[in-house]
Amino acid sequence: MSPNLAKRGPPNVIYHCCHNGWITEELFVILLHHFIFHAKPTKEQPVLPVTDNHKTHTSLTAYNVCKENGIIVVTLPPHTSHHLQPLDLTLFSSLKAAFNQECDNFLRSHRHEKITPYDIAAIFNNAYVKVANIAKGVTGFASAGIFPLDPEKFTEEDFAVRLEVEQRLNVIEDKDVAVGVALRDTSISGVEDSPTTARMDTDINKDLTPDHIDVGSLQNSPTMPCSDAGAQPQSKVVSFKSLCPTPQSKIAQITSR
Repeated sequence: MSPNLAKRGPPNVIYHCCHNGWITEELFVILLHHFIFHAKPTKEQPVLPVTDNHKTHTSLTAYNVCKENGIIVVTLPPHTSHHLQPLDLTLFSSLKAAFNQECDNFLRSHRHEKITPYDIAAIFNNAYVKVANIAKGVTGFASAGIFPLDPEKFTEEDFAVRLEVEQRLNVIEDKDVAVGVALRDTSISGVEDSPTTARMDTDINKDLTPDHIDVGSLQNSPTMPCSDAGAQPQSKVVSFKSLCPTPQSKIAQITSR
C-alpha cells in the first residue's frame, strides 16, 4: 500500500488494503493483533470484544488467535446491530455528518479540485477528532444494554415486525426461485457445469484473494484503539431479492397486515 494513502491521517494507527474493499479473514486477524497489542489480554485476565457474526470474524485462524491470547468474542445476532452495536447508537451518525461536512469544506477551499483517495485520511482525521470521545463509547455500551448489563433493555416486540416481514419475503422469494430453477433446467440445462462458468469462478476467486500481510511486523508498531463495527459482506452470491427487490410499497403493505 502506498504510504501517501495514510498522509495526515489519524496518528498511531495501521493501514491496509484489500482487493474488493471489504473486510477479509486476513485483515480481521491483523485487527486482532492490533487489539491484542493495545488491550494486553491474557488467559488470566481475558477481554470481551463485541462484533457481528460475519464469516470473516469466525475463521479458524481468528479462533486460534483469540484462544491463545485470552480473547472471548461475543457476536451479535443478525439484523440487531441497530439496537445492539454501541457505535451504531452513538458515534457513526455524527461521524458521518462530520465527514460529509469536512468533504464540503475541502471542496470549498480547493476550488477546481476533486477529492482523491490520497485526501481521504486527512479529511477523515479532521472529522474523527471532532466527534470521537470516551463519553460516546461509554454511552453506546449503556444504550445497547451491554454494560452495565440490562437484560430488559429490549423486548420481543422490538423485533417482531421485522421478523414477520422477513418471513413473508422469504416465502415469496422461495416460490420465485423454485420457478426460476424449473425454467433453467428446461431451457439452459447444463450451463452450471460448463467449462466457461468454471473458469469465471476461478478468475473471481483469484481477484478476491488478498495480498499476504506480515502480521509479525505489527508487534513493534504504535497502535491506538480501533473498532471493526461495520464489516460489509464480501459474498458474491447474487440472490433473487437483489435482482428483483421488493418495492417499498409492497413491504409497507406486508407490515400493515
